Amino acid sequence: MYIGSGSPTAPGPVAVDLAASGGGLWTAAVTAPSVPGEYHYTVGLFSAGGHRDVIDNDGWNVLVASGGSGQGSGQPQPLPADVPLVPPFNYSNPVAATFQAEGKTVYGSEVSSNRRPDVPPSAVSQFYAVRLPRAGWTLDQTTIPAAGATAFTLVATSGAVRVCVVQFADGAVHIFYGSLAQG
Repeated sequence: MYIGSGSPTAPGPVAVDLAASGGGLWTAAVTAPSVPGEYHYTVGLFSAGGHRDVIDNDGWNVLVASGGSGQGSGQPQPLPADVPLVPPFNYSNPVAATFQAEGKTVYGSEVSSNRRPDVPPSAVSQFYAVRLPRAGWTLDQTTIPAAGATAFTLVATSGAVRVCVVQFADGAVHIFYGSLAQG
């Protein structure tokens, strides 16, 4: 995958190697560009013989925010006490993140886990399907994965403005959280 802005004053594109994680899903861990702005990404597929196909979509964009303190400013927010962390993973410190939820762009934060391929995806999905509602979150029932899913994205809201997105793929958990009112 290639991420670049196309702007002549921006840094050059960054190449990212994607890894197959099963079920037709490809994943990678990427550090967001350090220069604020909108970046576009394309996917290049390479055959064993070296043939390259580039796939592009005008909707594939990443927004990198910056600014002072608080949400929407590029500063990470602490993990809320009502967002549970599934064991036995180890988790990173929060980082600023921009993501989509409930049809809005959310300028929030992300906490990521280490990769644990020994933990069944069903154990992770079951943990969040039970624990998020217990903690006061309303889980979007349409996001609960089907039995046997190896990757999934769960979406939960709290009140009218808070959102929590739990993604699981390639043995790692990514938790995004923020305020819909800020997005």
